[in-house]
Amino acid sequence: MNRSNNGCWTCRIRHRKCDEKHPICRECADRGITCHGYGPKPKWIDDEWKLQAELSRIKKTVNSNLRRKKKLQACKASQARPSEHQNDPRQEEEDGYPAPPDAPTTPDMAFREAQLLVHYLDYIFPLQYPYYKDEPSLGGRGWLFWLLMKRGPLHQAVLTLSALHHHTQSAGAPGTRESELIGYHTNALQRLRQVLQDCDMDKFAESRQQMVEFLACGSALISFELFRGGLDNWRPHLDALASVVNKILVPHPSTGARESEDGVDKAQPFLVTKVLWLDILASTATGKAPQTRYQKWLQLDQIDMSRLTGCRNWVMQAVGDISTISSRKTRSGFSKSDELQLKALEQVLDEGIERMKLGEEDRQALVYAITMVFATAALVQIETMRNAPSPGMRLYTRVARAIEAMEDLPAGVTFRGLAWPVATVGAVAASDQQNFFERAMKDVLDTSGSEFTNCGTVLNVLRRCWQHQRESGLVWTWQDGMTAMGICALLL
Repeated sequence: MNRSNNGCWTCRIRHRKCDEKHPICRECADRGITCHGYGPKPKWIDDEWKLQAELSRIKKTVNSNLRRKKKLQACKASQARPSEHQNDPRQEEEDGYPAPPDAPTTPDMAFREAQLLVHYLDYIFPLQYPYYKDEPSLGGRGWLFWLLMKRGPLHQAVLTLSALHHHTQSAGAPGTRESELIGYHTNALQRLRQVLQDCDMDKFAESRQQMVEFLACGSALISFELFRGGLDNWRPHLDALASVVNKILVPHPSTGARESEDGVDKAQPFLVTKVLWLDILASTATGKAPQTRYQKWLQLDQIDMSRLTGCRNWVMQAVGDISTISSRKTRSGFSKSDELQLKALEQVLDEGIERMKLGEEDRQALVYAITMVFATAALVQIETMRNAPSPGMRLYTRVARAIEAMEDLPAGVTFRGLAWPVATVGAVAASDQQNFFERAMKDVLDTSGSEFTNCGTVLNVLRRCWQHQRESGLVWTWQDGMTAMGICALLL
């Protein structure tokens, strides 16, 4: 294969061969690095400092993944036993990764996998979705168990998450846990690639079962990256997920949910909602507009963001719209049209908050409280887009309003799922407001499962922003703080 001028931008800056596969090329997928796609030339490529920073980040990721691969291969070699498959060339892919097993090879392995699957359902799922609301009338989580029992891509991804949790809970234990984790993660990545190879992206509409398996596995692997701090390796997965969702025909709002007992029909709304959630919040970190048609999806009754996140659709749509407008900001500021749109969004958020306050809904209800937190944080985001780094009293009033919404959360509700509001509001908080956010993140980190969250990343970013504020008297947003730290974290 010859180098192509039409290859992805990652392969071009790395001077590598590119097979030009969409949405991510094989070179980037195999290396586990961000594929910057095939669209217009990114502006940062013309900035030598940013270009070198990205190349350095890619190199670190490649080296890290290579070390992980070598550890796995060494472990496999040391534990190898004669078997009928030992010399079967089909047992190893051409990229050197061992092929994923189709079934447990021993009763002990079967029991271990059963342990990990139950551990995921009982402990990991609540960590992924701390505000999840089960709806038995909509099928509950039956679709999830159905997919796990198929032993497809999601099966391996879930084993990866459970093995990671066991690994973090058993620091200092024998190295078998680490090699187990590496093995499951490698197998999950292989299964994900295999689905792409077996079913072309354009044909997912014809193979809906493979489509939901791909979405479920990709979402779980993003959770894996988030639970390790959310600093890298999540973007290639999200790019692929967004591309798949964009292949799905968005039903007309007047079309009701399909009356079916099919597992695919139960799984698709949940998984599409998850991708929309990831896409919208990722856009606030990357500075790019959301990739999905989130506005159309969020008009549908069957797409209920509050089931997963606790936040209602209208607020999450506003966050996506804010990111879309922010992505168009130039050095001279916003266009008149975008300024008008920001004002309209402010009005939507302010009026929505007032309607909630005047309504009859229980203010201690989880959805009411979480929606209020996200809505007040979105207003802070708009204000910082306009006035940072020189804030005024209007900003601190909005920060105080958001703190009040967080203080009104029902007793016992964790801040684990509020990384984005905490980062958005906390980064620009005044010195006398900062302690609230410090304590909120420390409380999460001091609880069980603290190793399984990206709240530590949030706290590090906040402290960097506060340090800049003390030293310069100027305010940094959490995006500014991440840029200074050389990271791009996905905060959920």
